[in-house]
Amino acid sequence: MHFVKGSWGGTFLRHNGRRTLSVVLARTSCGVALACPHVTTSAALAAGQVVTVSTAGGTSAPVSVALDDPAGVAGLYDLALFPATAGADAGRFVTVDTNTFALRVLDPTTLATVRTITRPGAATGQLGLSFLGAPVTVGAVVVPAGSLAVVNGGDAPDRLYYLDPTGTGTVLASVALGGQPLVDEAGGFAVAYHAARNSFFVLRHGTDLLTEIDPATGAALRSMHLGIDGQDYFAGLTVHPTRGTLLLGNRVRPAR
Repeated sequence: MHFVKGSWGGTFLRHNGRRTLSVVLARTSCGVALACPHVTTSAALAAGQVVTVSTAGGTSAPVSVALDDPAGVAGLYDLALFPATAGADAGRFVTVDTNTFALRVLDPTTLATVRTITRPGAATGQLGLSFLGAPVTVGAVVVPAGSLAVVNGGDAPDRLYYLDPTGTGTVLASVALGGQPLVDEAGGFAVAYHAARNSFFVLRHGTDLLTEIDPATGAALRSMHLGIDGQDYFAGLTVHPTRGTLLLGNRVRPAR
């Protein structure tokens, strides 16, 4: 089961028949975890399946969800939604294919593959996708808002790429994560752009460390430990559109 960025309690995409999704809500100003609800299905996902949400305060009533399984994608490692400013691509999905590690652009209605964007950097499943919400100057290059940001945790060191999301995805600029000097702790695999802070948040494989990143330099601005099992790198990360809190979807429970 895969958490869809930008959709809280809406559509889920199946991944390996997993049934439990942990979501951590983090306050970005101080790094304090607010809650950790678990979204659970009663069986492997199927059409018309229902889910419940459990927190320390109890469990919700069952809620029906849609189930989509794109035929042209073997499986999903990450997913991002094209912004409304993306012209013909507005509302389309871009995802990481687990079979080839290619970036697939999908039609949101049929889930048919529209085109393939060339993956920047090493061939790996440790790829995070997000869209840049405001222009940023990287060296001498002005990267426009709406560019596709890709974190590649298979590069050494990890690297943040900015792509032109049209066509096959020309690389506009890139920076090493951690900036200078490098403070790269593990492979990055999930990334979210925070518009109010004009920064990225990056989650890394093998640790519960969440790092805020300067989009111009890749420098680490601050980090916080989330208290979750960091061994799994199948997760989604996004920012709540009104509260500014981080939503982290993972298939593991908090560390005990």
